[in-house]
Amino acid sequence: MKYLLGICIGTSNTKAILTNVEGKIISSSVVDYKFERPFPGWTEQNPDLWFKSTVSVIKDILEKSDICPKDILSLGLSGQMHSTVFLGNDNRVIRPAPLWNDQRTKKECEFLLKYIGLEKILKLTSNKPLTSFSLPKLLWLRNNEHSNYKNLKKICLSKDFVKLKLSGKLSTDPSDASGTLCFDVKNHKWSDELFNELKLNIDILPDVIPSGKFSANISKDGSEITGLPEGLPILTGTGDTAGEMLGNGICKEGDCQIILGTGGVVLIYHSDYYPNDGKLDEFCFPDGKFYSLGVTLSSSASLTWGLNNIGLNLDLVMHKLDKNINYYELSRVMEKNKYHILTDQTKRVNPGSDGLIFLPYLAGERAPYSDPSAKGVFFGLNFSHNRGHMLRSIMEGVAFSHKDCFQIVEKRGFNIKNIIISGGGAKDDLWCQVYADIFNSQITRMSLESGPSFGMCLLNAVSLKLFNSISDASKKFLRTEKVFHPNTQNTSLYKDLYDIYHNLYPKLKDSFDKINSFQENNYNL
Repeated sequence: MKYLLGICIGTSNTKAILTNVEGKIISSSVVDYKFERPFPGWTEQNPDLWFKSTVSVIKDILEKSDICPKDILSLGLSGQMHSTVFLGNDNRVIRPAPLWNDQRTKKECEFLLKYIGLEKILKLTSNKPLTSFSLPKLLWLRNNEHSNYKNLKKICLSKDFVKLKLSGKLSTDPSDASGTLCFDVKNHKWSDELFNELKLNIDILPDVIPSGKFSANISKDGSEITGLPEGLPILTGTGDTAGEMLGNGICKEGDCQIILGTGGVVLIYHSDYYPNDGKLDEFCFPDGKFYSLGVTLSSSASLTWGLNNIGLNLDLVMHKLDKNINYYELSRVMEKNKYHILTDQTKRVNPGSDGLIFLPYLAGERAPYSDPSAKGVFFGLNFSHNRGHMLRSIMEGVAFSHKDCFQIVEKRGFNIKNIIISGGGAKDDLWCQVYADIFNSQITRMSLESGPSFGMCLLNAVSLKLFNSISDASKKFLRTEKVFHPNTQNTSLYKDLYDIYHNLYPKLKDSFDKINSFQENNYNL
């Protein structure tokens, strides 16, 4: 039997999946890790962490599956977008990589808008300056770390760095390059004009090779450290968002996907290029087409914050447990079952959380409002509300923020025919139902393994000519796990509540700026 290997280097973990050539999962492996916050608004990871975790999941899969490594046909890599690796001589890492949710480059984004102008940047790159993107990070390095900038030879993205370590070859693909603000999305090439205007050296950018091309092979060193055979073909790969789309069968006109990850994404696939007004991002898809998306910064992260800081109602749990249970055993039980307990407790709360609204701007926001100063808010809080109301309102507030992005997609004139939900948060049935009710639409959840790693296995199969197209491979690889239908009564209630939610940000915008300055000046937050 022959096999396909897909790996995704994420923000919170690296995951590998091994499938046969028809998409049946043979084995999987995950290594979890964290990111650093050395200063307020900064998020970083050492790229070597990504490589070490990749080696670990490969070794684990080979051991657990007990297959012959020579039976693996190819490897595909996907990775967190925008997280930028700065390389010096001999491709050595100069400094930790600023991540996609890093907010340090607000001044650089303002500089780009003032010096180049939004209209010209949109014309050259199809995207507006955002703190997430690589170009503002590059300018920040030039402005703030002169020695590191002087030593800079190349920049790349997360999956490109791992592929470099495995093969000795450096390249990126159009889907990842699209999220750098250095790339001409319409014409699938780096923007020489923009780099010339900014007096930047275009040679620091890697070659761009199509996602589905085999652009590297496992080197002798890569083979020795991983156990994979020397010469194993490696795809150029994709950014994690495109990988998630592939892993969920998003490849046809009218396909829409909601990704409930650490951050959140609402995206739509389209065959034709559309001039972008900056309200959404526009990126290249692995098949040479395009997709538009709105990205929110704190989706599942908001609920994780709520679980860690608001907590679950222990009184509703303890009566089911041994009264003599010790603290450590209780902690283990709670951690293992927290999402099941969360669903049980939030089901006790009425849809709409009895009028409690949450704005999920805990790390600022990217879409639909590009505002690093935006803050999280509970609105409508009164004595009748408890922690269950607060947790459910977080789930509803995140869904409302995606509804904001979805409305922009609808106003663009896209004909939405199919909505898929995925990501860690989509494991929760209640949260998926909340989305169906708020969007007033049928929402489908594919197999919970259908993420970027699985998408890389699928792309491997297409690139190896085992299938004629991504669509053909999807029919064989993918299966629907559950379909959620809107509840008419809940949909009506959520429509009224969304109108209130939607009007809160414009009214609070000035206050967000003021409280952000207050926090920075007085508490270094």
